Amino acid sequence: MRKTLCVCLVLVLCLFATGYAEEASVDADTLFGTIENGAYENKYVGLGFKIDDWQILTDEDYERMREATKALMPEEMQQFKENAGILTVLRAKDLLNNAINIKIKYIAGSSEYTETDTKTLIKSNIDDFQQWLRETGFANAEAEYVSTTIEGREYDGMLGSYDILTVNQHMYSRLIMFIRGEYMVIITASSVTEDRTEEICQRFYHLKDSEE
Repeated sequence: MRKTLCVCLVLVLCLFATGYAEEASVDADTLFGTIENGAYENKYVGLGFKIDDWQILTDEDYERMREATKALMPEEMQQFKENAGILTVLRAKDLLNNAINIKIKYIAGSSEYTETDTKTLIKSNIDDFQQWLRETGFANAEAEYVSTTIEGREYDGMLGSYDILTVNQHMYSRLIMFIRGEYMVIITASSVTEDRTEEICQRFYHLKDSEE
């Protein structure tokens, strides 16, 4: 269980992680959400995100990014990424290269997720997660449990920091993770400073008519 969650956390903190969710009872339109009037809204996830002047990355954009970085990833990471069962429902960035990713993983019937709360899962895997980051090419990798508050509601998560050696850049990624129905929702806000990751998360808001 520890290695499985550890590698999943590595993937969601990487801007280039992607994959496909297993077949489930929720239709694709519901899982992907909608974009209109300057906002992304996903009723199944229960959250909206103020897009404003952010750029939504299309499949073509994302494929170019993925191919450009694929050669930089160790073979083991590539293989896991291709079979992780993680579906990206939103990916966007702004002119300052702040980035947001929302991913969902089908977990119905998986006791390693459904029988343990997310806070315990995250805390029990921090050491393994840091070691995995270092082994897969990220220098000075550190991680700690943090909670993030959205409109008064607290969510479990993690704050990771690491050097991307290929572009000589230190990055921060704030993770929010929670279970919604048959899926685990994994939100990653990435930027060059810790404060900016918090500011990105404050662009989220709760939807009144959600599946919760």
